[in-house]
Amino acid sequence: MSSLLNRETLCINRSWIALNITDVRTAFGLIYKNYAKMVLTEDVYDKFNNLVGSKLSAIDYDELVRISDRLPEDKYHIVHSPKYKHLAPSVIVHRTDELPSYFVKYSRASILQRDSYTCQFCYKKYNIDMLTIDHIIPKASGGSSSFSNCVACCKNCNEYKGNKSLEEVGFKLLKKPSKPQWINKFQKVVDLKNREDWNYFLKFV
Repeated sequence: MSSLLNRETLCINRSWIALNITDVRTAFGLIYKNYAKMVLTEDVYDKFNNLVGSKLSAIDYDELVRISDRLPEDKYHIVHSPKYKHLAPSVIVHRTDELPSYFVKYSRASILQRDSYTCQFCYKKYNIDMLTIDHIIPKASGGSSSFSNCVACCKNCNEYKGNKSLEEVGFKLLKKPSKPQWINKFQKVVDLKNREDWNYFLKFV
């Protein structure tokens, strides 16, 4: 049972935006204290094949206990407590609309991520190995390495621009660069997770 309690659970906000990843043990505590509800990632059926919970419905602790008591243990991930059976939560929804907010350090990775891996000069999206970072005001002219002066750029545009200004080469930026307020951590880890039960919630990450 300990391995099941350590199984990963996805946390989303009330707008169903992924916030973080916790474990089943912590998720149970949040549901019990009414800080979160469990989201069913599939239709669930009792021992007699009657539908007892619909996919994507959010259920509180009392409903979780009621449903779990009717589920066949050979079909679902069930955790036992001294008094009740509990269906292990795969996804929980918090009672918050907040977005995840993280301190974002200046780096090549954060620039590319901010600009959606799109060259800010030719407006085309590229694989990461085809992109570099361009200083809008060239370093040779005193330009800084900062979020406001650096953008994602394909290697062809970067070579063509060289140490010239945008006006000299006739380039126009796709958007004005600025420091990102937040970057969803799941953009880095989603490809590492082989969890079909999370696909619906991570498709916009």
